[in-house]
Amino acid sequence: MIRHFLTKMVTPIIKELPIILVFFFIIKTSIIEQVTILGLDNWEELVVTLSLWFLYAYVIAATICIVNKTWLRFLGYFFLYSVYAVAYFIGSNFEMRISPTLFTLLFETNGRESSEFLDAYAFCSKSIGVYVKLSIYASITVIMEFVYRRYIFPQIRFTRIGMGAYVISFVVIGVLCTGIYGCTRFIDYFRLNTTNGTDLLEYPADDIYTRLFCSLYFSYHSSDDIEKAIDASLRSADATTIIDESDSLKIIFVIGESYNKMHASLYGYSLQTTPNLQELKEKGNLYVFSDVVTPYNFTSMSLKNMLSCNSLMDSEKWYDYPFFPLLFRKAGYDVFFWDNQRDFFSDTNWQYAVNSYLYNHKLSEKAYSKNNKIDYQYDEQLVDDFHEFYNSSPQSNSLVLFHLKGQHVGYGLRYPQTKKFVKFTPDDIHRTDDYLDTVKKQIIANYDNATYYNDYVLSQIIDLFSNDNAILVYLSDHGEEIYDYRDFRGRSYTGTVTPQYLKCQFDIPFMIWCSDKYMVKYPETKKSIQESVNKPFMIDNVCHLFFHVGRIRTKYYQSDRDVLSPQYIIKDRWIRGGESNYDQIKRQNTF
Repeated sequence: MIRHFLTKMVTPIIKELPIILVFFFIIKTSIIEQVTILGLDNWEELVVTLSLWFLYAYVIAATICIVNKTWLRFLGYFFLYSVYAVAYFIGSNFEMRISPTLFTLLFETNGRESSEFLDAYAFCSKSIGVYVKLSIYASITVIMEFVYRRYIFPQIRFTRIGMGAYVISFVVIGVLCTGIYGCTRFIDYFRLNTTNGTDLLEYPADDIYTRLFCSLYFSYHSSDDIEKAIDASLRSADATTIIDESDSLKIIFVIGESYNKMHASLYGYSLQTTPNLQELKEKGNLYVFSDVVTPYNFTSMSLKNMLSCNSLMDSEKWYDYPFFPLLFRKAGYDVFFWDNQRDFFSDTNWQYAVNSYLYNHKLSEKAYSKNNKIDYQYDEQLVDDFHEFYNSSPQSNSLVLFHLKGQHVGYGLRYPQTKKFVKFTPDDIHRTDDYLDTVKKQIIANYDNATYYNDYVLSQIIDLFSNDNAILVYLSDHGEEIYDYRDFRGRSYTGTVTPQYLKCQFDIPFMIWCSDKYMVKYPETKKSIQESVNKPFMIDNVCHLFFHVGRIRTKYYQSDRDVLSPQYIIKDRWIRGGESNYDQIKRQNTF
């Protein structure tokens, strides 16, 4: 009976040896890295990690043996290669690994964005390389399965091995028990890590499958954060304003998308991509800040921290603090939010998505006076929709938020294909980098056209309020790479942080426009803005600037976080969920 039991323990390994070998082949890089990092000095940790991986492979093999269906074997291979394909694809195109960030991005992407994403990346050279490699590996797997089952497995008579059965079985049992012990590290992983929306996590074993399991679990349970954030907002203290209603103050907050300020002539770019903003600057109405960064290079966590009253530099979590537009509403302001990235037709129940926060019904009814009802192909159409509403709305103190598509990937789709906005072509991209060809120069030209169009949209928004007592703040949620210093476009989530990477993806445009009426009525604020344009700043603290200009009295306002305040304290800015000290890297390198 013991012999029979031990034989059964080893049978999945003998019967499903090809899929076990494929598993370890797929994670071979992780094995090499683990051996290199731990070495023989830390052999206990190495044994536990390798045993955990063996447990994964054994569970797959044993499941196939128990069910004893050919289709399940195919399903096992499909799972292994699907996860590998995703990991290889995002690694090649975005320097990204499977993580909670990946699932945040996936579940916040609507159908149109997915289509634009596929157009941009599905058939690029790096993606084709992924497909070729996968085809080769799959072919080798098919040949291995055929040879093993046709010629090798029929010759194996495991029950006749004798004492070998005992030895092998005891080894297998020992390894499996060690692997089960390794699973307890998952408990420590979930106990020690809290929601931060980054890849800065201690994985029990750093392979693509462990990352998948942990990231899915993490993402699912992070839905609690939305409820925490809603509760923090609804329980927030009352706020008041000292601005009289007759002032009819208009505070406008325009949130851009994927804006690399190195492609703005306002910041020194060679092509004239921001003529309208430059004209406003020359007139003295526009103040351009030189040293502003975003804490994250993806929209979800950037917006959550930007619109909450927390400070990442002080280790505060966004979901523990209120949504600052709600405080304006409590202070008597009308709050209007026109969002061109809202997914009106999503039925996702992944509650950690940013739309689930911004448009949670409990928050929306308290925070907003009015929203747009549909989204638009172009940002100008969103502005026109607001203009139509604004002409018929009562004139009162208002906070107006615009969330634009800006320069989101699919750059050529961000602006109308008319002579007015198709301003730049590949011939205008006078660069000689070896990796640039006509196709890539066209992509750069498309991005510059999108930047040019964004400048036009901003000027249209400013025109709406030019005769009002109004102040406007514009920033982008994050930056973007467009073949600026390497053969790469988009955003990456690499562990290697370089000055060029930070400059493209984390340095963002930040500017404040004041109407003539506003500058006459609030000369002290104008002076504060003028004196602050070169102060280092991170946008997770932008709410304090708005409390300042809105004259909001609330316990959440802290003058040392307000870039316009004389009490503002300059601190090192930690980005990527506290993983990287932006200012330390900046001090050590020349940006």
